[in-house]
Amino acid sequence: MTKPGQIKGGRRTDKYIADALKRARSGARSVAVGFFETARYPDGTKAAFVAAVNEFGTNDGRIPERPFLRQSIEEAKDELAPLVEQLTDPETLRIDDRLPDAVGTAMTNIIQRRITALTDPPNAPATVARKGSSNPLIDTGFLRRSVTHRVGKPKQGG
Repeated sequence: MTKPGQIKGGRRTDKYIADALKRARSGARSVAVGFFETARYPDGTKAAFVAAVNEFGTNDGRIPERPFLRQSIEEAKDELAPLVEQLTDPETLRIDDRLPDAVGTAMTNIIQRRITALTDPPNAPATVARKGSSNPLIDTGFLRRSVTHRVGKPKQGG
């Protein structure tokens, strides 16, 4: 007899869900998107540092907060869902081997588009005069080109 609030066969359902998740995770790979250690400006400055300074701004206010990464994550929610759905078998929850690279490529493109599209807050007039552009996150284009992704190896032991 079941107690109030319990579903008959709950243990079997729990086992089925756990097994389905295990099948989904077996062979799964990770994907990392962003600015990696090797992405450095000619003077040695890390692209990740420049991205972080622009994302959060500086304490002295000389560089305002320009949250292009957080905006990219918000944008990605709608754009990546259909991709994940397309590359995941709904019956077995088996993830297509192409999914991590597809997600990484899509997320890289989203971040690069956001870097290009961001206009607010604008550059200071002196900055616009120096670089000849009003796009706050693009000077040489290096930051935008530095966004990339890496797919990790499949997990062992599922």
